[in-house]
Amino acid sequence: MTGDDTPTDETDQLVDSAKASASRPTLTLRAAGPATFKRRIDDSDHVDGVAIHHDVTVTISRELCGPDEFREIVDLDQQGEPVVDREQILDQLLASRNSDYSRAGPLEEWSVTVEGVTPDWKQFALVLGKLSHSG
Repeated sequence: MTGDDTPTDETDQLVDSAKASASRPTLTLRAAGPATFKRRIDDSDHVDGVAIHHDVTVTISRELCGPDEFREIVDLDQQGEPVVDREQILDQLLASRNSDYSRAGPLEEWSVTVEGVTPDWKQFALVLGKLSHSG
């Protein structure tokens, strides 16, 4: 928050790629786009419970620290191809960050990326490969 109580971008720091290891692969899920920030004002000069809305652009990051967390964002279809539900990912990221934020605008205005170092991507790819062969 800034001094005038308007929201600012919320961004987690990326994991230092030098700390990534094969024993604990980590990828970073990052989403950015338009959101609405809602807060309540309870002031004796105003009607109780007045809601103030601010249109903002937010960036939210989340670490994916293992196969189970990776499978939360990537599913496999009947042919074993990876499928990602962007709408669900965005809504979950916003809800986990702060319940005062809600997605605004169409999905096309949001970017969703997954970042990581090559060895970690290889580990997660192996997980998806095992999933597609076990089904």
